[in-house]
Amino acid sequence: MATRPDQVIYMDDGDCIEVGDIILEVLHTPGHTPGGVSFYTPGYLFCGDLIFQGSIGRTDLRGGSLQGLMRAVREKVWDMPDDTRILPGHGPETTLGEERRHNPFLQGAGIVPFPPAVGGRACDPGRGRGHGRGQDISPQKKKM
Repeated sequence: MATRPDQVIYMDDGDCIEVGDIILEVLHTPGHTPGGVSFYTPGYLFCGDLIFQGSIGRTDLRGGSLQGLMRAVREKVWDMPDDTRILPGHGPETTLGEERRHNPFLQGAGIVPFPPAVGGRACDPGRGRGHGRGQDISPQKKKM
């Protein structure tokens, strides 16, 4: 018998949630699924089925989109540091630098490094939202 959660918290791209002492930035990363999200904290990207070691998530299932997945990687992930550890939904962890250099699905896909970020990511203490692209909106935190 299925049960319903007592409380549902809706998350938007750029929201920050606290899990214990860790603050995670919510990144809308559709492609594998239409409502796919990843969670970023400096040094770590929890990305579900967005990127795997040497591969990417399937996009041939209902609602999947290869173009959407590649856009999510380009716009949300590609400007993170090389040493960012990618922790997918299953399979071994990797780093963004390794995937930049060796992932055949990301090679030659029109993904080029962004210029250096100015202003930090949304969940950097004391910094505004905007992934370093000029926006300055105070971060929203949601406690879990």
